[in-house]
Amino acid sequence: MLDELNRKFGLDSRLVFSAHASGLIVADVNTPACQARFFLHGAHLASFRPKSEDEDLIFMSAEAVYEQGKPIRGGVPICFPWFGAHPTDASEPAHGLVRSVAWEMLSSEVADGAVMVRLGLTTDPWRLVYELRFGRALRMAMTVENISTAIQVGELALHTYFDLQDASRAQILGLEQVGYRDQLTGTDIAATGNPIVFDQETDRVYFGAVGEIVIDDVARGRKLRVQPVNSESSVVWNPWVAKSERMADFGNEEYHRMCCVETARIGHNRISIEAGESETVTVTISTQESLQA
Repeated sequence: MLDELNRKFGLDSRLVFSAHASGLIVADVNTPACQARFFLHGAHLASFRPKSEDEDLIFMSAEAVYEQGKPIRGGVPICFPWFGAHPTDASEPAHGLVRSVAWEMLSSEVADGAVMVRLGLTTDPWRLVYELRFGRALRMAMTVENISTAIQVGELALHTYFDLQDASRAQILGLEQVGYRDQLTGTDIAATGNPIVFDQETDRVYFGAVGEIVIDDVARGRKLRVQPVNSESSVVWNPWVAKSERMADFGNEEYHRMCCVETARIGHNRISIEAGESETVTVTISTQESLQA
C-alpha cells in the first residue's frame, strides 16, 4: 500500500508516505516554505511549522494513542457529524465518527510552491472532501456534501490544538464582541469586550462569524493568526488541571502548553444542507513572520 501511495500521490521529497511506529500511515511534507505531517487515520493533521518558525504551530500530546478505531489527541481532529456527546445515543463516540477511521487519498499536487492534498470519506448520508494546503500558511478546507435525497443536518469542527509556551500568559483576541455558551455551566454569556485568558478550565462555544482570531503566545513572543471562512462558531478550550488528570491520553501538565481554538459549525449554527448540495468551511493558520518570509 505504501508503494502505491507514493507512486500515485508522492511528490518526490515534498510529500512522502511511510509507516508510523504504530503501523498507521503517515505523510510528511517538506517544502522550502514549511514542514508538516498528517495521518490518513482521521485525516489527522499532526504538525505544521513554517520554515520561518523554530517551533511547531500545532500541539500534539506526548500521551496520544495511535490505534485503529481511536482518535489521536492533539493536532487537528475532525469532529463530524456531531460535536461533543451524541444528541440521543450515549453509546456513540464523542465528536462523531470520522476522526477514528481511515480516509482515502484523492489527489496531490504542487501549486505556487505549496503542496496541496485532498482526502475523502463517505459516511452515509455524507461525502466529505478535505483539502490541505501547505505553504507559508496552512489552509484547511472541509467540503460537506449531502448525498441523500433529503435535507441533512450535522455539526462540524476542526478541533485545532495550538502549541503555546505558557497558556497562563497567553490571550485570545478577536472574540471580544461575540457572546458564548459556557459548556461547563450551560449558561449563555454576553460579549465581555475582553480578551480570553486562561486561569482555569475553559470550554466555550462562541456563536458568530469573525474574520480573524489572534492567539497571542506572550511567553514565546509569537502571534498565531486564525482566519475562518463560513464558520459561524468558534470553540475555545483548555482542560486545565483536573480534566487533564482525568484524560488517559493527555499528560497531567500538558495544559500549560496548549489551547484549542476550533473553527466550527455547531449548535444552532450547525450545517443544514439540501439533497445534492454542499458547504465548505475553511480556516487559514499562519504567523505574521511566516507570511513575510
